Amino acid sequence: MRIVKVVKLGGSVITQKDRPFTINVPVLCDLAQQISRYLRENPQVVLVLIHGGGSFGHSLVRECLNVYGDVTQECFVRVAHYMMMLNSAVLEVLLANNIKAVSIPTRSICYVKGSEVICNVEQVRRYLDSGICPVVFGDVVIDVRGMRYVVVSGDRLAHIIARELRAKEVVFVTDVEGIFTSDPKKDRSARLIRELKADEVYSKVEFKEVTDVTGGMGTKVGELLRYCAEGAKILVVGGFIKDNLYNALSMKDFIGTTIWC
Repeated sequence: MRIVKVVKLGGSVITQKDRPFTINVPVLCDLAQQISRYLRENPQVVLVLIHGGGSFGHSLVRECLNVYGDVTQECFVRVAHYMMMLNSAVLEVLLANNIKAVSIPTRSICYVKGSEVICNVEQVRRYLDSGICPVVFGDVVIDVRGMRYVVVSGDRLAHIIARELRAKEVVFVTDVEGIFTSDPKKDRSARLIRELKADEVYSKVEFKEVTDVTGGMGTKVGELLRYCAEGAKILVVGGFIKDNLYNALSMKDFIGTTIWC
């Protein structure tokens, strides 16, 4: 029986977010090796990989918003171009680790209508059926209602794709070790929460507003809870820890948070 899992590699993990257009090569290579090892050992599992924009998409979008107050047509084509550059680098590393991966640009399968993101995931499903690992990414897409351009985050994509494919497990690889009681980057007393029920999240976790163009952990968790279907589970794991993604996928001892739906 085929098992579908969705893995989202955070842009803050695979790029250096404080250095525009800079890939965190050692981390990306290490994560690819972990994914390759897991797939070799678990041929019954098929993965959809999603990655964020990090220092490729976010810096450009932030600049556009600061200068124009919106994602203009010029911004749209530039962000699309640089996201393809990042995606090409990700694909190169995956292929080098014998992962049969192919890119699906988000703007080619998704659009926005008002507040709704609409994606046709049939192509994703076809690739999975043929044994190929589809790779999607946070991207800029068209809002058909106002002919505007908007950002669709990798977190939102993970929610949509997992829902459409009825995946029972979604793994978010982040630059922190999981979900904490408060922001661990600012609060030294913050404690890692190892397990949560979906309806406990907002009573046990304190989220702060952030300036990230696609939101911070609060936004991420909001997307997670939108996905939460009965019987599914969501893992938020640290991406800088040796073998942590492999262990999370294998349900061995890992550093992170499990959210039970």
